[in-house]
Amino acid sequence: MIKGLHHVGIVTSDLEKAKRFYCGVFDFEIYSESEWKPENAVFNTIIGMEGSAAKFCMLKGVNTYLELFEFTEPHLSVDPAQLKPSDRGFRHLMFEVEDVHVVWEKVRQHGGIIMNAPVDVSGGPRVIYCRDPFGNLLELAAPAGRMPSLSAL
Repeated sequence: MIKGLHHVGIVTSDLEKAKRFYCGVFDFEIYSESEWKPENAVFNTIIGMEGSAAKFCMLKGVNTYLELFEFTEPHLSVDPAQLKPSDRGFRHLMFEVEDVHVVWEKVRQHGGIIMNAPVDVSGGPRVIYCRDPFGNLLELAAPAGRMPSLSAL
């Protein structure tokens, strides 16, 4: 039986900066931290690579976890800031917030990139897209109307 979405993993170029951003903006707390070296067969098998190495942590949020990785082997190959919302694959994380303006300001204060002012969708939420300091797309929304709140789960 499926219990729900447990976590999303984000690969970053600076684990410490990513922890400060996600803990500072979205009130995540550090649950655990670890790393693996290139010779670690278990982690290499899990992720399907040979010779990988990384530092990582699990952050605990209100109703989910977020896993952050900084790979030392191999090095980053794609800059997420170059990806458009229409590019294929997982493209954004949506955070339900009470007040879009308050969180929007926290994103800016913690080095995030604001893409537009909040928009009120007719019959729906107040929403904004922004990027974390590494270029990953984030959606902030105060659900209403057609967009259900997490409290409806």
